[in-house]
Amino acid sequence: MMANSARGECHLRIDGRLRVLCLTMGGLARLQTAFGAGDLAALALRMRALSPADVPVLIAALIDDGGPADPEALAFARYDLAEAATAIALAFDRAFA
Repeated sequence: MMANSARGECHLRIDGRLRVLCLTMGGLARLQTAFGAGDLAALALRMRALSPADVPVLIAALIDDGGPADPEALAFARYDLAEAATAIALAFDRAFA
């Protein structure tokens, strides 16, 4: 499975499976709801105070390959936290490039 960088996609290996991450409007809406942000400005403020516990929520909002994207399930998934942080940042960076 190739990531389409022109579309803003990147990869993250979760439980041994390569998953596609991509920031979409739906993903932004999921983040807004998950973080209780009333609008995008509030979401931007909330994103400045992320913790490791927020990583599964971010991954779930960014998964864009048709697989399960349950933050609670992802809390128990195996992935490298540094690789996840890099993939999350890359997905956001590509979305706004």
